[in-house]
Amino acid sequence: MKVWLSRAAIPLLFLLSRLPLWVLYRLSDVTAVVVYDLLRIRRRVTLENLRLAFPEWTESRRRRVARRYYRHLCDVAFEVVKSLTITAEELTRRAPYCDVEFVHEYHRQRHSVIAVLGHYGNWEWACLTAALFFEQPVVVVYKPLENPVFDALFRKSRERFGVEMVAMKEVGRYFARHQDRHAIHCLAADQAPRRAEVAYWTPFFGIETPVHQGVEKLAIRYDQTLLFVRMSMPSRGHYELHAEPIEEHPGRTAPGEITEKHVRLLEAQIRERPELWLWSHRRWKRRRAESPSSSTPRD
Repeated sequence: MKVWLSRAAIPLLFLLSRLPLWVLYRLSDVTAVVVYDLLRIRRRVTLENLRLAFPEWTESRRRRVARRYYRHLCDVAFEVVKSLTITAEELTRRAPYCDVEFVHEYHRQRHSVIAVLGHYGNWEWACLTAALFFEQPVVVVYKPLENPVFDALFRKSRERFGVEMVAMKEVGRYFARHQDRHAIHCLAADQAPRRAEVAYWTPFFGIETPVHQGVEKLAIRYDQTLLFVRMSMPSRGHYELHAEPIEEHPGRTAPGEITEKHVRLLEAQIRERPELWLWSHRRWKRRRAESPSSSTPRD
């Protein structure tokens, strides 16, 4: 039944995607009110995360940011639907990468790159538009959707402009098989690891937080230059992306150094525009039993 309903919804999604974005944003405004005020989907989680991250804020300020966050999240959802039919010209106009020449130079020097980003701004467009700006092949690591119909639909949408998708569980095998491939590998590293006992712990918004070490381990093992993808939103529906070097020689770094760098960059970016991050994710659902004063080194 779920598969049948999902397939029946696909024509509706394509019809929605044909609408201009200004119309989709009007629908987003209504959806945000329904989700935040009526259905209250994950509202408690969102407000609790904001209380943990910004204890100095008043409750009214946290609620204002939460409301803006829900509007932005609904915008992203409709922008993802728009991705089904958006043209390359419109996408590059709405989500351009700036100052990309130094990234092209890595390709000419036959350096592979890992680009780490957070669930900030429109992370889907950040990956989708990369293939339109960079000379290198772009590989995006993703978590497949539980619904196989929607997973196939949005995977095809993501690959429209040349992005190659690799499922998270296949990452190890992919890197082992393509060690000599010079590509840009995009990974999001800001969600809670499943196995907290093997995670790297570090302060994130002043809270001891488990962090994925996959980015650091892959960079060191395969000697890949690390970049941080910074995203800003000058206006609704328009983003600017900047790739910033984190580490060009990962093998020379101390344990935990790379992870610390990209976590600090992400936190600084979130503090600039908190409503653009994914606050409804239970980022602090796992807490450390003890309260150490320093980060845990990798094995």
